[in-house]
Amino acid sequence: MQFSHFAILILVSYNRSGPTNASQIQLHTAQGSTLTFNTPNPEDLKDLLLFLLAELRRLSRFTVAIQDNVPKGLKKSHVRSVFFLTQIHFTETNLLAYRKGDLVYLEGETTGESLMKNIWGMGRNRRTDERGDVSNENVYILPTLREPPSDIIVRGNYLILTELIV
Repeated sequence: MQFSHFAILILVSYNRSGPTNASQIQLHTAQGSTLTFNTPNPEDLKDLLLFLLAELRRLSRFTVAIQDNVPKGLKKSHVRSVFFLTQIHFTETNLLAYRKGDLVYLEGETTGESLMKNIWGMGRNRRTDERGDVSNENVYILPTLREPPSDIIVRGNYLILTELIV
């Protein structure tokens, strides 16, 4: 099995078997591989993985759109109406347009952590190179410090660690 530098976990499972209570933990990846490890305490390894993924999401600047966001009929010439949400002021014309599956890079002071806390942040759509406000309800923060390969985003395999079976 070969990974370039980016393995996306979609499932972590473990089981105890046999009289010695030997345990295995399996990591299933979006690339279709399964990594199996023997471990005396799979619960601790699962907790460690969850901690690492949470910290990576906190530090990340990479998100992927989980639904379309197309501001309806807005043009720069329209009158701008101002909304006040979580102490952030923006205009309707500043909303970033994107399609489900688009990679959205967080810019400026916006990180995964600030997007989770403040609901809104500044992002740039990698496909269109447009910049604007993005809501944390419309994107999934990827647990990575590197930009993911485009083939993974295109296939839609971006829900990292979607399920834990214990």
